[in-house]
Amino acid sequence: MFAAHGFIYASWAVRVPAVKQQTGASPAALGLALLGLSAGAVATMLIAGALCRRFGHRPVAVICCTLLSVTLVLPALARSAVTLGLALAVFGAAYGGLNVAMNSIAVDLVAALRRPVMPTFHAAWSFGGLAGAGIGGLLAPHLSPVRHLLLVALAGLLVTAIAGRTPLSADRADCSAGAGHTDADRAIPFSTAPSSTAIPFSTTGPSSIDADGATSSSRPPRQVPVPRRTLGTVQAVGLFGLIGLCAAYDEGAIGDWGALHLRQDLGTSAGLAAAGYAAFALAEATGRLSGTTLLERLGRTRVLVLGGLAACAGMLVAALAPDVWLALAGFAATGLGLANLFPAAITRAGLLAGSAGVALASMLGYSGFLLGPPAIGFLASEFGLRVGLTTLSFLALAAAIIAYLSRDTASMVSPMPAEAFAATTPNGSIEGSSVGSGPPLLLLHGGPAMTDYMDMLDAETSGWRSIRYQQRGLPPSAVDGSLTVEGHVADAIAVLDSLRVDRAVVLGHSWGAYLALHLARAHPDRVAGLVLVDPLGAVGDGGAAEIGEHLHERLLPAAVQPYAAIEARLEGPDPTDADMLASLRLIWPGYFADPATAPPIPSHIRVSMAGYMATFASVAQHFADNFGEKLRDLRIPAVFVLGELSPMPVSQGRQTAALLPTAEVTVVPAAGHLPWHEEPGCVAAALGRIRKLASIPDAP
Repeated sequence: MFAAHGFIYASWAVRVPAVKQQTGASPAALGLALLGLSAGAVATMLIAGALCRRFGHRPVAVICCTLLSVTLVLPALARSAVTLGLALAVFGAAYGGLNVAMNSIAVDLVAALRRPVMPTFHAAWSFGGLAGAGIGGLLAPHLSPVRHLLLVALAGLLVTAIAGRTPLSADRADCSAGAGHTDADRAIPFSTAPSSTAIPFSTTGPSSIDADGATSSSRPPRQVPVPRRTLGTVQAVGLFGLIGLCAAYDEGAIGDWGALHLRQDLGTSAGLAAAGYAAFALAEATGRLSGTTLLERLGRTRVLVLGGLAACAGMLVAALAPDVWLALAGFAATGLGLANLFPAAITRAGLLAGSAGVALASMLGYSGFLLGPPAIGFLASEFGLRVGLTTLSFLALAAAIIAYLSRDTASMVSPMPAEAFAATTPNGSIEGSSVGSGPPLLLLHGGPAMTDYMDMLDAETSGWRSIRYQQRGLPPSAVDGSLTVEGHVADAIAVLDSLRVDRAVVLGHSWGAYLALHLARAHPDRVAGLVLVDPLGAVGDGGAAEIGEHLHERLLPAAVQPYAAIEARLEGPDPTDADMLASLRLIWPGYFADPATAPPIPSHIRVSMAGYMATFASVAQHFADNFGEKLRDLRIPAVFVLGELSPMPVSQGRQTAALLPTAEVTVVPAAGHLPWHEEPGCVAAALGRIRKLASIPDAP
């Protein structure tokens, strides 16, 4: 899809002279008409980001690629500058929409693969553009613009049909630590019981709970106002958008003015002048092929800083060189330097804020592409083209400086590769991975007996050594053994022991947060602090019955009848993993503040009915034994992060927090069971608070 995007755009670009002649437009009128393409693209980018969050990246990408192919023919049909501008506005809208959607998909793949592979996609765009320009140059003498672009449109539709049948991404929900994304479009699994009837334990009455949701003998937990991190997220995305702007400014200016500089200032032939942009484009495409390796070995900040400095030096040589061959070398060096600036910046923006981050960064970057050529033209008319082109060096230097200053905005995809481990237990191994540097942070996913999904919180956990693992009950960890609360606690200790971690902060979500309380109670010397995100509680039935009722009430209309059939099977004698997973898929939207706009459930999620039933039987016994009262002497710093509109009742989280002498509570406004989806950065803020409460240094 990236290659098709570049190919289609380049195919149009090589026919601009013929379309100009066909419309009879003056240079000024043509310039205004060409702004239609840019205006359509910029105007659509933010809208495309919203559509990706609402409908998912894949359908938006398929629709936009279809529209891009179809509307490519419109400019060739224009017979005046006005109709050309309108046609290009429509074409530009599809161009901008596909730009955002395909980059959002690529960001998803970066997160899923945990490798910075974005430059490879942009290399495909570059080579697609080179192919489109080359083939277009060969066909131009023989075919009219309409016939040529019609052939390209048919090829684009074929690519769309093929790509549209491929599962391009798992469409994460937008979530970020500043989004980090989300995109965050980042859909994050979770959770507790699929329904009240499927919970294999009875509930106890709330007789000791008053109307305000606090136990009669408990002290009220300290209330901490939720930190609003959205502004910080926008600022972080804006910084990377500015890097993209600087890179795109240089690319646009070189494309429009590089050949003229070689011909006018150095007196080269027309053919050799064209080689200036070819040297730049080939070097940029080649540099992107090595981008993934460079990012893995050097890290994002070094790649951005060194790339900006290389582009700065290369452009100075290209602008001021007295010899054409030295100028060509300068253009090539500039291409190598700029190669990975935009891909790395757009990746970080997407990981910080999902498709919204991609949209904002793309809009800023494309604005640079628009500003570059006219700005150079103005400077050239006042001071000469050499002087105008030297400003490109300053923009590249600015990109390097911004990258260095934003180095503390840690990348979700760390240059440090994830270290896999297998913790040995008497009942099989527990497998997981450790990534990043900083104080150790043990992540416990929800479920139980569900696929680990805590990697989706990587953007929230930057600055920590994140340790996550697949809990017992599903591969690659042992599928049987001690499927009890005590067994899961023993597994967590085995993980810490295998990594030689004496003490760690523990971050748990849903059932994982309940497990974290047991871990802290059984091994207080191994737990430095707790971050408990929308937990299954420790009072009464932990809120299990209420969350089941709320999820049933939140079913989308189309899911009510299928859910009733699946629920009947779950209550029968032989419920299966497939039944439980089907139930989870139907109730999934109910975990979000607004079920109607919930992101799709990730396709990789799996569950184990046997593991779930066995573990919750153990949980029910702990409820019956009044586990919550045993937390009153737990003197470990704890921060509860509760979603205001979660199906898990906020009162349950407050009641559990009231049992811990050192607990603080943050209620995230208008957030669901996965509060980092609606409020990116809320988990990162809680981790920051734990650092202070537990006096945890920044270095391990």
